[in-house]
Amino acid sequence: MSEINYRLGKNQKLKSFKVIGNLFQGGNSFIAYPFKVVWLYNESDTRFFRFSVSVPKRKYKRAVDRNLIKRKIREAYRLNKAVLQADYHGKLADFMVIYIASADAEYLVFENAMKIALTKLRKKITTLDTGEEIV
Repeated sequence: MSEINYRLGKNQKLKSFKVIGNLFQGGNSFIAYPFKVVWLYNESDTRFFRFSVSVPKRKYKRAVDRNLIKRKIREAYRLNKAVLQADYHGKLADFMVIYIASADAEYLVFENAMKIALTKLRKKITTLDTGEEIV
């Protein structure tokens, strides 16, 4: 049995302004409260799902607060990213997780919401891949 790699390497982070712009122009989105997930099929030759985080400055004025929330989200993703690869069919996606709640929460809230969001994303990617209707 292979070990699960919990690292969140450089090649798994979504950093390109062009790709992020395409993500918001032509991507799909859904809400798994307290997250909004915007995703698009990955058209590059990478072998990983690429991921980014956003916390709005309008709701959280202090950078310290924004950075704490981003750290919690990244950690929740890092520990639960195996959910995405559980039913892997060869299609990869770039996605951004946007924090939409108006107050910070405990880490367990982030982890549970991340599990739900990743499961929902996996289902959406596989249903679009097979041509089934998404509800």
